[in-house]
Amino acid sequence: MPFRYGFGLITALLLLPGPAAASSIEINSTCVVGTCPPVSGPSDAVSFGGSVGPTAGNYLYTFGNGDPFNVSWTYSAEYDSGGTRLAVDFSVDYVGIGPSTGNDSLNLQYLQNFYDTGPWDGNYTEYIPLFLSADAGAGSTVSGELFYDGQSVGLVGPDGPGTYSGMNSTTLTGLTDPTLSADFQFIFNFNQGTVTNASASTISSDVPEPAQTLPIGIFLVLSGLYFRFASKRTRTESNQRTHGI
Repeated sequence: MPFRYGFGLITALLLLPGPAAASSIEINSTCVVGTCPPVSGPSDAVSFGGSVGPTAGNYLYTFGNGDPFNVSWTYSAEYDSGGTRLAVDFSVDYVGIGPSTGNDSLNLQYLQNFYDTGPWDGNYTEYIPLFLSADAGAGSTVSGELFYDGQSVGLVGPDGPGTYSGMNSTTLTGLTDPTLSADFQFIFNFNQGTVTNASASTISSDVPEPAQTLPIGIFLVLSGLYFRFASKRTRTESNQRTHGI
């Protein structure tokens, strides 16, 4: 029976070289990076030994009512002997001149495929920090959820203004296709009356992040231990068991 685990990952591990692979960003069903959804098969996927990013970008999304929001992101993904991992930071700022005129809901998706011989059944873990500023309109909320092949690891939120972090771990089965499709979804709901520079994000400036502080291959999380190190940013992360061992 293979080991299954999840763990925090320091940025340095995400910088390891590997074959190029495509990632996608989708905002309210508008594909702003890559192909949405990514093409099934090895061409649009991270295979063993491969990695993506870190890659940054931004997009100005304007609702039909004229309310504009600047969406920025950084994402990474990797698959090696330590397993499959993906991480994404989304940050959204309302950039209208006056208070927002409508209830504006942003559905942000980071889409990433992995490819190997199946099945991908095993334990999956997500770590999701969320932030919503107090100057968002009354009743505004933030939430996040990770899906693999349409199966949810667990919902975090919805929460109102403040800083939160949630972690879910679940066993997924029936993942028999060689292509494993990850879909990291976040819903940032800004209600009417949101003021200029109000923001929501999957990061926070004052929350430390779980991190793998020892060299890859030493996974203390197997015994239930996490190490923390000071960080100015908290990364939304997902980690999956080693495949094929």
